[in-house]
Amino acid sequence: MVRILVGTGSWTDKSRIEAGTFYPEKNMSAEGRLRHYATRVPIVEADSTCYAKPSARRSHRRAERTPDVFDVKSFRLCSGHRTQPNVLPRSILEALPTDFVAMGSNLYYKDRQAEIADE
Repeated sequence: MVRILVGTGSWTDKSRIEAGTFYPEKNMSAEGRLRHYATRVPIVEADSTCYAKPSARRSHRRAERTPDVFDVKSFRLCSGHRTQPNVLPRSILEALPTDFVAMGSNLYYKDRQAEIADE
């Protein structure tokens, strides 16, 4: 038997917040929205992890506030998308050539140096 869980995109989606039909209060905090969202759907997706690596503390706090199933999108560098230097973890940023960072170039996984692949 296959189990399929269905949720929605994000508890921070502006259109859902502004519509005033999903959340009981329009001015709820992000935590309040997440807690409410998690009572309505069996799976919660964190899509912000695609754009920037979250801290361990933030990840732990989100997991505490959600159902048993939490879908976390892969960080954009790992999924082949262009990644701006300002969202890279410090260890990767420091391993890049200085001129690359100074130019503000985007980094793609296929173009990364071999020494930072595991990082």
